[in-house]
Amino acid sequence: MDQRGVRGEADDLASSPSGGVGQGGEVSESGQTEVTARPEPRLSEGLLALRRKLLDFANAKIEKAGGLVVNVDGIGLEAIIAEAGVPRSSVYRIWHSREAFLVDLLCDLASHSARGSFALQQHTIVPVRNVLATNLDRLQTSEGRRSLLADAIRVGVEANFKALRHSVEWRSHVAMIASILSAPAEARERLEAAVISTERSLVERMAEFYADVTELLGFRIKYGLSFDHMVTLGAALIEGLCMRSVLSPTVVNTPVMVDEQPWHFASLSFMAIADQFLDLVPEDEYDAGRALSSYLARLAEREATQLHLRPSS
Repeated sequence: MDQRGVRGEADDLASSPSGGVGQGGEVSESGQTEVTARPEPRLSEGLLALRRKLLDFANAKIEKAGGLVVNVDGIGLEAIIAEAGVPRSSVYRIWHSREAFLVDLLCDLASHSARGSFALQQHTIVPVRNVLATNLDRLQTSEGRRSLLADAIRVGVEANFKALRHSVEWRSHVAMIASILSAPAEARERLEAAVISTERSLVERMAEFYADVTELLGFRIKYGLSFDHMVTLGAALIEGLCMRSVLSPTVVNTPVMVDEQPWHFASLSFMAIADQFLDLVPEDEYDAGRALSSYLARLAEREATQLHLRPSS
């Protein structure tokens, strides 16, 4: 079937009660895709499976290409259909147009971005836990706890920055935000909802981690602030420095010596956030043994929950 035939079938499906998923679209005078809202139909199990297959295929192509570009106009549905080896007629029963597919793909990319971001968070969590595990003796004094917090930040934030800076998921995330800002209102609402939901999960997970570490080290969040605030500001700092590293690589990437130790600029900057958000618990209110027991119990409980929720193979 030629391109005109495919488009004609798509238009027929779009005008029918069982038309495609998501939004339709037009091309503006500037040549950019403009997307308008359409009601979402109920799809059969077969079409849902085909939808998942095509979205996964498109996601894999984007990852292989090194991430999403600044806009989605270069993504061709016809080429993806051909490479994925799926029937055109079935595809256009799911999406009535290429533009509807692109909106669905961007929403799905938000989910893929979340999975990648959870992996990136491990680049912070694992090094920090290693620092803590090998320096538990420093919990016995206020000065030891302060210096251990500094070491955890120095190591963990640098690892997080470097992983994020070279991440395909982060590059796609930046491009996705640009696509959302340029999308028409109704499509933007759906895309924003997908990204906000993803971000909420990431913030909650990191806030939980921050709370665990600060309690172990005998710190508490200052009155009126929250770990959500701290995570959000920290993410803005690190993501901003990732961008600035392109424009000012020497400033961002050259270590700064503090107390005879090299600090990455991102780590040093995050330390300033920690100083403003956290108070040290006085020694007469802190018990290292109890803090460690509480910390390990929470980790064990969380691991048990994750194993329970993990699908069996």
